Amino acid sequence: MGAYRIQRRIGRVWVSRLCCAIGVLGFVAFAALFAYISYGTKSFADALRNPRPALQVPANWAPNMSAPDRTKYSRYFAHAAFRERGELLKYIDGSGRLVDFMPTAEDRLERAQYLQAIQTQDRQARNAAIAAAFSLLFLLCAFPLARTGLAAWLYGLESRIEAWRRRN
Repeated sequence: MGAYRIQRRIGRVWVSRLCCAIGVLGFVAFAALFAYISYGTKSFADALRNPRPALQVPANWAPNMSAPDRTKYSRYFAHAAFRERGELLKYIDGSGRLVDFMPTAEDRLERAQYLQAIQTQDRQARNAAIAAAFSLLFLLCAFPLARTGLAAWLYGLESRIEAWRRRN
């Protein structure tokens, strides 16, 4: 509307320029916000996709820890390695031997949910990047649209709505 008002010399020029500046800043702010969201979401998806290397515990790991705790924590490391990386590691059983981690159906379901979370983050990052691009595209289209009949119709719409409100 500000560009249309400047082109047609309607009203005060500083008000029209202020409207244009607010519009430009608004679209740039939206584009920057969506770009930041896209970057953060993509970084998070990359962190999920490339977790830290899995910790394979040796048979003599934590000798001063009780046997049930050694089993519990080493099994947790093996479970986390399967969930995050899909690797099958060994853990220490109650007798102190290294045993292969055999994933259950629940473990496989957790792995599938983990992979689904990565895909969801990628999709959200892509959608935020598209929103940033559209925000800048709308900004680029705003000024040429000010020269069309659409701007005149929108400008007249305000006065038509005000006239209708006075009648009713």
